Amino acid sequence: MEKEEEILELCRENNKILRGMRRSQRLSSIFSLFYWLFIVGSMIAGYYFIQPLIEPLMNTYQQAMSGISDLGTNLNDLKNSIPSADSLNIPSGTIKTD
Repeated sequence: MEKEEEILELCRENNKILRGMRRSQRLSSIFSLFYWLFIVGSMIAGYYFIQPLIEPLMNTYQQAMSGISDLGTNLNDLKNSIPSADSLNIPSGTIKTD
């Protein structure tokens, strides 16, 4: 009889420990969910509030890039519009390059 009572007491103690472990696991899962929701929510809110500040910078950047592209096109056009020495019928050796 004493062995049965000891086994019953050990089972109750084991059950109490297991329930505590399970409760701890549930709380950990819930806090982990809130943690990631907070991180993702902060990122979305940050973008929402910072977007009006970023848009003018992006527009300025795009205008600068198109200006640089136009400059490259204009330089190529200028290079192509300058006649070469062959097309001007200049005899070779008359142009000195030092």
